[in-house]
Amino acid sequence: MQDELAQEYGEAELGIQGSIAHFVETMVLDMKSAMDIKAEGNLIFALLATVAEVEGMEALLGIEERFKRSRALFKAAAISFGGGALAKRNPILADNVESIEQQLSAFGDGQGSLFRVQAECLSCRRRLKRCSSRIG
Repeated sequence: MQDELAQEYGEAELGIQGSIAHFVETMVLDMKSAMDIKAEGNLIFALLATVAEVEGMEALLGIEERFKRSRALFKAAAISFGGGALAKRNPILADNVESIEQQLSAFGDGQGSLFRVQAECLSCRRRLKRCSSRIG
């Protein structure tokens, strides 16, 4: 009887330890994803805000490359977060993270991206300088 009780107690203890370890691991992954989303999101917004102030193509290309790397990290964190327990408990938050990721991509991708628009502005400024130097 005592052996059976000790065995049941041991099994219960192992189960609890496993549950606690799983809970901690899950929470750590959720926290890591959330922190990556916050950090990369802040950097992405800062990079996008900088685009309009860029004076040269080399600087613009550097910012665009950093934006792409940061966006990839943001997207990976958003995907990780979306598959986690916190997202399942809070689907509105998960939807918001997904929506933000899509909107950030729209700002930085394609012909209508802030980077393409600024590149066109820089190109126009160069042409205007050449024309004004010929006239004046």
